[in-house]
Amino acid sequence: MRKLKEGDIVLYKEDDIEFLGEVFDIVDLSDGSYTFSIEGFSDCCAGFYQISSWQIGLTVFLQEPSS
Repeated sequence: MRKLKEGDIVLYKEDDIEFLGEVFDIVDLSDGSYTFSIEGFSDCCAGFYQISSWQIGLTVFLQEPSS
């Protein structure tokens, strides 16, 4: 799986509800993983979330652009 980059749109789950958000503030860690923040698009979940790359595929999913 490719590493997320600033501006990627992701689908993320919180309390079994799915939201869309934009990735920013990526920080590489010494163990090869990284953390990133998500700015939510929905009014109900407005705010910033910092998430470990270990959550990709579990609670965070890359939103591929439609062709």
